[in-house]
Amino acid sequence: MVLNLQRLGSVTSELSSHLIRSIALPGELLRQLPRRRRGQRTGAPDRRDLQAALPAGAILWVGSETIPDDAVVAALRRAGGRQEPVAAVGVGEAGAAMAPAALRQFARYGARVAGEFPVRSRAEAEDPGWPERLRGARVAILCAGDPGEARDLLLGSSCQAALREVLAAGGVVCGIGEGGIVLGRQFLAPGPEGRPQLEEGLGLMPPLLLPAAPSLSRWGAGKLLAALGIRLGREYLGLAVDAGAAVLLAEDEVRVLGEGAVIVLDGRDALPGPVDSFRTPVEVPVAADDPPALDLRAHVLLAGYGLNLLSRRPLGPPRPPLQAAGD
Repeated sequence: MVLNLQRLGSVTSELSSHLIRSIALPGELLRQLPRRRRGQRTGAPDRRDLQAALPAGAILWVGSETIPDDAVVAALRRAGGRQEPVAAVGVGEAGAAMAPAALRQFARYGARVAGEFPVRSRAEAEDPGWPERLRGARVAILCAGDPGEARDLLLGSSCQAALREVLAAGGVVCGIGEGGIVLGRQFLAPGPEGRPQLEEGLGLMPPLLLPAAPSLSRWGAGKLLAALGIRLGREYLGLAVDAGAAVLLAEDEVRVLGEGAVIVLDGRDALPGPVDSFRTPVEVPVAADDPPALDLRAHVLLAGYGLNLLSRRPLGPPRPPLQAAGD
């Protein structure tokens, strides 16, 4: 991978949104990227279409099994307050083991536990009683270890419909663990032999986000960016979350919470480049008829920073409210 950093701002004020001017990636990753036509870039999709697709509620995606304290507080605030009821859905054996600790993290801040509901089989996921179980919950925590297992158990089920109802009512759906990426319409997860592959998800996240499994971050930044580039159409933003970080997707913004960083990859202006421009220290095969992708935009967002999903512009930390003198 070739990185041409034309501009690197102050790490104290600009690290949240360094623009990588030129990223060369294998052309295999370009197949679904927009082509430059008549010398002009295609740009982002219509904002009205994206705005109509944004959920009424909020999504909290956590990069590990432990939810950061500020993420818990932010989720309860979005749900209506610290006394709001919280339920946990544990998918598979790994998810069922995570659920009690996740509920305790919310209960520490005064949340009322509405219930802990395991899903270990497709029959349990299709139980018609799911809407009633989650009807009173303002926060629903989806705990899952294997995203593939979570997809197979939940996709098209009564449980998925109940989670969607929580979101439509203005509540918060929280995904934790490796399986939290299943909340996306599509997600990127390790496939056979460890190679990343695109999978169908539950469609609860805004449709323009393509989340990548936290385990892919262990490859290092170069391979992670390459993985996020797979089939990244102009309507998508690739999203990768560090293990200690969380992202709150509310209205038209993404906000980073916890510790660590979140990488957002924007492929709206990507175009093919010459094969001989691709040089990389990592083992990523490049075919002669498969040119690399150039002009992918990468934002590295730290805690407190965010990104507007419609304009795709980075956002600084919220300013504290002004107080009158003497308060």
